[in-house]
Amino acid sequence: MLSDGFISYESLLSYGVPEYNVKNMCSKYRKGNTLHWENVRVNNRVYIKLDSIPAFTRKKYNIPTSEEYEATNNY
Repeated sequence: MLSDGFISYESLLSYGVPEYNVKNMCSKYRKGNTLHWENVRVNNRVYIKLDSIPAFTRKKYNIPTSEEYEATNNY
């Protein structure tokens, strides 16, 4: 498990963000086409940095900030 403000791809989907959007934006980040949706692959799992998700998207899907997420998940 990766901490430091990252959330797993699967956990992010549980907030209702469409899978297509997550895949598309992660791909754009890896290609250098956006500074948002920072992500890393660890052991064939993708983790997205919460604070790199645009505020509009976080608000729309009620996604917590990294501080809120870590506090509720007891890292």
